[in-house]
Amino acid sequence: MLAEHFSYVNYCFLFLFVFEMVLKLIGQRKYYFYNKWNLLDFAIILISIADSISDLVTNCESVNFQFNIFRIIRVIRLFRCVRLMKWIFVFLHKIIRDLINKSVCSGYDIGIGFVVASDEVIAHLDHIVAYKECRGVFEEKLMAVRKDVGNSLGKVRKEFPGIAIAINTKQVMRLILNKGRDTTWQLLHDGLVEEFD
Repeated sequence: MLAEHFSYVNYCFLFLFVFEMVLKLIGQRKYYFYNKWNLLDFAIILISIADSISDLVTNCESVNFQFNIFRIIRVIRLFRCVRLMKWIFVFLHKIIRDLINKSVCSGYDIGIGFVVASDEVIAHLDHIVAYKECRGVFEEKLMAVRKDVGNSLGKVRKEFPGIAIAINTKQVMRLILNKGRDTTWQLLHDGLVEEFD
């Protein structure tokens, strides 16, 4: 039962590989045979087709006759798997790199937001904390954390300059848009512009 399922899976993969080979032959024509990987694929697929036909014709379970040479040559299929693994590693590397960039980008954005917010808090600390002793302790702790975040942001700027530039540009655009919005509200409030303007 399990062997039957494996043989169906084998036929499915063989069909996919043959389909890939035919598409490459149509697209590349005679240049298909100039690539050594394509020659290896071509040989492996021909051997696989011969092996599959031998399985169908001789039903190896009921007859003791086996094409041992085809069984041994099946090991050559591993070369095809190795070639496929190369593409899998490239794909996984791209996914991991994208995930790291997204994480670093989010962390850098949060760090910049923290620095801006801590500057605002320190500027208005007199209005936030009434007791002078508490204000001093709070400012000291906030400045220590701000320094750590600033050091981390400096490391990110050094290691990922593209991300730092993108986030800084986004922060500046956000600042410009917020300033424009505040100015527009102030002009509306003062009656210097109409709402439809």
